[in-house]
Amino acid sequence: ICAIANTIARGKPTPELSVGLVAYRDKGEAYVTKVSPLNDNLDKIYADLNALKAAGGGDAPENVRQALHDALSKIKWSSDEKTLKIIFLVGDAPAHLDYNDVPTIEELCLTAAKSDIIVNTIRCGRNQATGKLWQNISLLSEGKFFSIDASGGVVAISTPYDKELGILSDNLGRTVVAYGSGRVRSGITFAESGAKSMAAPMKADRIESKAYRKRLNMNDLVDSIREKRVKLEDVKTKDLPEVMQKMTMSERKAYLEKKSKEREEVRKMILELSKKRQDFIKKALENKGTRDSFDQVVEKALREQAAKKGIVIK
Repeated sequence: ICAIANTIARGKPTPELSVGLVAYRDKGEAYVTKVSPLNDNLDKIYADLNALKAAGGGDAPENVRQALHDALSKIKWSSDEKTLKIIFLVGDAPAHLDYNDVPTIEELCLTAAKSDIIVNTIRCGRNQATGKLWQNISLLSEGKFFSIDASGGVVAISTPYDKELGILSDNLGRTVVAYGSGRVRSGITFAESGAKSMAAPMKADRIESKAYRKRLNMNDLVDSIREKRVKLEDVKTKDLPEVMQKMTMSERKAYLEKKSKEREEVRKMILELSKKRQDFIKKALENKGTRDSFDQVVEKALREQAAKKGIVIK
């Protein structure tokens, strides 16, 4: 998620990024699919992914067709022709082709193509049947096929900038002014608290993505007012954070202005360190001779596909 988010977030013009997740298994297991809708709150998607556990099994094939069907039909995709829409199909096992209750692979790929949705396929491991099917899916849906190690091929590179970026991450989190119902505000607070315990490289990835995208959260009052999605005067007192509820309107405005200035200062420092960190990681990977990590696979595909929508990723 961080690899995808960071790559797209570096695009010019800066895209509005939403990420969803469709976890899939097979019939007779704990679930066939679990769908997390498109969301600009990457912390929520990360939490959903992190909660998944590998279990069950039996025969080798999985219900890949149901996963693709749900990704195409249960995810609410934009109808804007300028929007870059991509599915990454990741797996190590082939699809059940004997099920009659879901569309065929050919039908699914045709649906994706008609909806201007690219399907990139990433095979984990060396299963030949999976590789053949994954190649066919990417070919039929104008995507790219890649093969990586069974472990996932993720390469975590520690850099001299991670610690400072971690501190800046916490500082940026303190500029979030959550508003909405008590449940919404608690969820945002929980996400920011959870980020503090992330491993340093992952924490750095997370905060780089947020800094590039500018928006920290849909339910952050600083962002919502800046983007003119809401007026402070229209927000009910009970939906404000407790610290603001007893303030006068002028005090509330001054409070938000202070948070906004603090955020911009922290954001500039993050972007400066981010460039140094990315250069360090690039050189480290070149020295290791690592060419097929998940991060690099994703970045290569996204650069080419984003360019067709006028998005230049540096």
